Amino acid sequence: YPLGPEGVRTYMMTVNAHFLAELLPGCPVIHPLQDPVPRVAVVDACRFCAGDESAADRLPHTWQVTSDSIALRIAKVWRASRLILLKSCEKSPNSNWCDSAKEELVDAMFPVLAEKFAGSIEWVNFRRLS
Repeated sequence: YPLGPEGVRTYMMTVNAHFLAELLPGCPVIHPLQDPVPRVAVVDACRFCAGDESAADRLPHTWQVTSDSIALRIAKVWRASRLILLKSCEKSPNSNWCDSAKEELVDAMFPVLAEKFAGSIEWVNFRRLS
């Protein structure tokens, strides 16, 4: 990713990953293709995106892709059985991912990727956990 608005946005994911890892003692920041994968880790999304550039189904470089779709792409590449979205709001229990995208709770690309994801997707509102 070149530095510019998109590069800065993606690079900030690396900064946030390291910040989160500092808050979670013993939790490393990893690249998703690292082997062996620790049980608990923070993924460096910027490095993942850079390493995923050669994939035919890589994410497009648009503002319709945010950290939600990047997390789903990582889960797909990693063949995860479950993705947990950590959000700061509620999702209507009866809404689908297209509804959530229209309400701007997830990005516009997320419903497209969610259709192709073999695992389950869960929504956790962090504000309710306190």
